Parts: sequence; structure tokens; C-alpha cells
Amino acid sequence: MIRRFAITFGAVALIALTPGAGSAATITRTQQGAVINYGELAAVTCLTAKQCTAVGGAPAGALAEKWNGTKWVTEPKPPAPGTNGFLSAVSCTSATACTAVGTYVPKSGKEVELALAERWNGKTWKYEPTPTPAGATLADLVGVSCSSATACIAVGQVDTPSKPGLMLAEGWNGKKWVIQPTPEPTGVVISGLSSVSCSSTTSCVAVGNYSSTSLSGPFALVEGWNGKKWAYALPPNPSGACTAGPPPYKTGCTVDSEFLGVSCPSVKACTAVGQYVPFSAGSYPPPRSLAENWNGKNWTIESSPNPAGRTKYIQPPPLAAVSCSSAKACTAVGQYVNNSDDYQTLAESWNGTKWVIEPTPEISTGRILYGVSCKSSRCTAVGNQNATRVETLAEGWNGKKWVIEAPART
Repeated sequence: MIRRFAITFGAVALIALTPGAGSAATITRTQQGAVINYGELAAVTCLTAKQCTAVGGAPAGALAEKWNGTKWVTEPKPPAPGTNGFLSAVSCTSATACTAVGTYVPKSGKEVELALAERWNGKTWKYEPTPTPAGATLADLVGVSCSSATACIAVGQVDTPSKPGLMLAEGWNGKKWVIQPTPEPTGVVISGLSSVSCSSTTSCVAVGNYSSTSLSGPFALVEGWNGKKWAYALPPNPSGACTAGPPPYKTGCTVDSEFLGVSCPSVKACTAVGQYVPFSAGSYPPPRSLAENWNGKNWTIESSPNPAGRTKYIQPPPLAAVSCSSAKACTAVGQYVNNSDDYQTLAESWNGTKWVIEPTPEISTGRILYGVSCKSSRCTAVGNQNATRVETLAEGWNGKKWVIEAPART
């Protein structure tokens, strides 16, 4: 099985971890031509330093693994009412209550992919039906956050016959999933949500991006949930957003931005990460890391470093996920391609004042990080390794350095 996407926000679907000019990056789960050997992990959540759950996909379908403080072990295979099950996000409120979401291909034979939700009860994963808009050819959930066992929010994107590329938000009330309407900025052409974080049942923040008729873009987008409805916000772009229309734009304006991950340790403290591309006449700079902070009133850009030697435009989004144990302690992970065309893992930490790149272990065959979860000074990050025979990858931060954790064998 070759898993090439979790969600596409741009107007053009791309593959092989490559963002394109004028469109937002596509989150892809493996490099083009790769063969999944043991599987890959897309997300992780930790209840304690010794209790983490990670999800993703393997040749047999959806994959879930458990960290017990010493090693990773596989959990019973999550079921799906079809084939090609893949889990993109997971959230746990206790050892016996986890929710994971993703996508699967139904047995109908139609060329569609539908949203997938699974519930862990401490022993097994059970499939939960999710509603799908009429006629949808794609309904993909890529982010989930649970504030209690009976309160979860999942987000993603849906394609319908009338409009491809719409934000999708669904809520779990302990009995069923219900679609929640999400408002859009004026003139939206395409939109999608990539991550969500709930600090309480009445306070959730979801992030993604959107394209509109009035701006170049796509650009980063924020949606806030107050327990009853969603409301959107447009966070700032470095040096401002380039207006719609053909170049030349003002040098340095942002031509493309998106949020891929968000973490809210409290109602008045959220951090969102992703990427942006500055306009430069006659050249195509690589995407740069983007980090912004919410203080309860406004979004503010935080200066975040970029790996040295990234001179090529074709790059994956630098920061794909973030986890904050407090407003002054966050860790973000992602990837980049060096000048030798090797995929490298990227980790950055926030100390309340600045972001700093943390060295990650060298793996000669290439490696990528998609998800991270931190409890106090301990963090766990997951992804995949090896560009030709994809295997799960997990790394642990022990307060001083990142170390590779032995993978489970599916």
C-alpha cells in the first residue's frame, strides 16, 4: 500500500511531499514509490511519560501502537468497513478511552474515501460511524481532540459535487458523531482543517488554510469553538499577504501559508505551527517555518528558525505538529530536504521567549516526523524512516536529547 495523502488544501493535488507555487502544501504520508514494510505512524498522544498511543497505517490497513515506557507494541488492528484504512490523529483522555480518526475506502467499489473514526476501550478498537455530506467523494478526518470520554472534536476536509475542498468538523457526544457547520471567510474558493486542540468542552481551536478570490494564497486559517458554534479568524502572515492577481507582488509578502498543527494548554494559550512562502521575484525560496501564539485576544507571529542548507523550493512543510505542556514549553516537529535530497527530521522547542532547533538522531536512509506529544519534560515524536522500505519511526526527548525508540513489528 502506498499512502500518498492525509489531506490536500491547495487547488492542485501534489505528491511526494512537495508544495507547489500558488497552492498550499499537501501532507503526504510516504514518499512517491516507497513500499511500506512495517508501517508508518502519523500521530501520537501521551497520557504520561510511560503511556503513549500512536496511530497510522500498515500494509494490512489502520495501525495502532502503545508505548509502555520501555518499548512499542502493536495493539489489535483497528477495524474499518472497507479497505485502505489509515488513522491520521488520536486523542486519549484515559487508558480506556481513546479516539482515532482517519479515512478508508468503502467496499462499494466507488472511487471515494470516507471518514473513519475508532474508539479504544482499553482492550480493543471499535469502529464508530461518521456522517458524510450527500454525494461526497472525499471525507477525511485528520485531526481530533477529546476533552472528555464523551466530548471530542474531529476536523478535516470534504469534497462534494458542488464544491471540492470544504472544511469539515464533527463532534462526538458520547453516542454519535454530528457534523458541525464551519463559517468561511468571504470569497473562499477552497478550505480545509488540519489539526484541533480542545482545552475544555467549550474551548477548541482548529487550524488549516483557505484560498479566496481576494488574496493570492492559500493562507493560514483559524476556527474557534465555544461549545455551541464555530467562528473563524485570520491570523497574520509574515510581511503581509500577497493580494490576488498575477505577480509581481511586493517583495517579501507571503504568497502561501498554512497551519498544520495546534496545541492549546489553556483557553488563553495556543500555539500553531506550519509553513509559509515569501515572494521573491525571479526565485523560488523553500517554505519557511511558521509559528504563532494566541494569548486569548490576538495571534502573534513568533520567530522560528529554519534548517541550514535548504536552498531548493521543493520542500515539505517544515513544522507539521506541535505539543505544549504550558504556554512557555512547546515542542514542534516536522521535516525538510537537505541539498543532497535526503529527508531529515526537524525538532524545535519554545521556552517562552524563542524557538530553538534541537538535534535529532541521524538515519542514513531518511526520516520524517508527523506527530508529537509532550508530558512535562518528556516528549514522544513519530513518523517514518527509510525512503524505499517505509518503517515506523519513534523518537523520545528525555529532557536533554532525542533518542530513537525501537519500533514494533507489525
